[in-house]
Amino acid sequence: MKPAAGAWAPPADYEVLGELGHGELGVVYAARQRTTQRLVALKLSGPANPSAQHAPLPIALRHANVVELIDRGECRAGEFVAQELIDGASLDLVLAAWRRPGADSALRSTGMAALVAELVPSAIQDARRLTPHAAVKPGFAGSAAANVAAIGAQIAAALHCAHGSRIAHRDIKPANILVDASGHAWLTDFDLAQRLGRTTPRAGSPAGTARYASPEQAQGRGVIDPRSDVFSLGVVLYELLTLRHPFADVDAAKTLANIAAADPIWPPHLDATLPDQLAACICKAMAKRPEHRQSAAALTTELRAALRSALTTRPTTPPPKPTPEQRSAGRAASRPPLPRNRRYRGG
Repeated sequence: MKPAAGAWAPPADYEVLGELGHGELGVVYAARQRTTQRLVALKLSGPANPSAQHAPLPIALRHANVVELIDRGECRAGEFVAQELIDGASLDLVLAAWRRPGADSALRSTGMAALVAELVPSAIQDARRLTPHAAVKPGFAGSAAANVAAIGAQIAAALHCAHGSRIAHRDIKPANILVDASGHAWLTDFDLAQRLGRTTPRAGSPAGTARYASPEQAQGRGVIDPRSDVFSLGVVLYELLTLRHPFADVDAAKTLANIAAADPIWPPHLDATLPDQLAACICKAMAKRPEHRQSAAALTTELRAALRSALTTRPTTPPPKPTPEQRSAGRAASRPPLPRNRRYRGG
C-alpha cells in the first residue's frame, strides 16, 4: 500500500532521499538516519492491521547474506522498518535485463558486474554521492552457471541461518534477493516470516508470492516447514539458470496446480551446455515432498560444490565449421591409398 502524497510523514530520525520501489505491503525509500548519518532503506507499511493472522516477527538475524535490520517502530505513516542500504539490484531486475530481446549472453557471465552496477536504482546512486563510501569491486568472473551457483549458495546459507533461529522466510523470490557488482548476495524482506512449526490458515491464497510457493503452500497445508523456503529458492535458481519459470502459466490457478503436481523440464534438455551437477541440485530442491528436499545447510554445500565444478570445467562449445578448403583436404586425407599391385602404371 503506497501512502498518498502529503498524507504521511517519515519517522523523525530519518530524512527521505528518494523512492526505491513500492508494492502491496508498502513503499521503500532511500533515507539517511539523522543521529548516525547512516544511509538506510526505509520501508513504510501503513497502519498495523489488527485483523492480521500473525504479527510481523522482530527479526534481527546477523549473517553476511542477510540485510541487516537497523530499526523498526511506528510513526504517523504507520509501521516502519529501517535496514542497511545495499549498493545492488534485485534479481527480478537482473532477470528482466537477461530476457530483453537481443540481450548479449555475456550479461549472464563476464558482463554481470557491469549489468548489476547499471541496474542499481538511481535513488541509491544519488544517496551514495552525498555520503563517502567504499567502492564496490567488480566480481562475477565465472560462467552463467557459476554465477547462479554462487548466488544460490549465499542465499541458501542465509536460509540456514534463519532456520537455525527457528524462522521461515516464506516469501523467497527474485525481488527479495539483492546482489551487488562484486557478486555478494543478500536475502531481504522478512515481512511474512514466521516461527517454524506454527500452523497457518488453510483457506485463501498461499502466503508469499504464488509463482514461488511450495506445493505445501499451494495446497494450503498448515504447518510452517523450513523446506518450503528451499523449494522456493530452487524455483528462483531454475529460473536464473534457464530463463524459464518451471511452473508458470498464464492462469494463476494452473500455476499452483503445476507447482503441486507437474515436474519441471530437466535443465540440460533446454540447454545442453548446462551442468548436470547444478541441475540435479536445483531439481532436488524442488521435490514435491518436503522430506525429499535438502535442508538449507545441505543445499549450501551442494551449491558450493557445483560452483567449484563450474569454475574448473570449461564450457562445451561446438567446434567451428570447416571451410570448403578444409573439407576438401579432409576428404583427400581420409581416402586410403590403393594397394601397390592395383596402382596405375603408365607405359
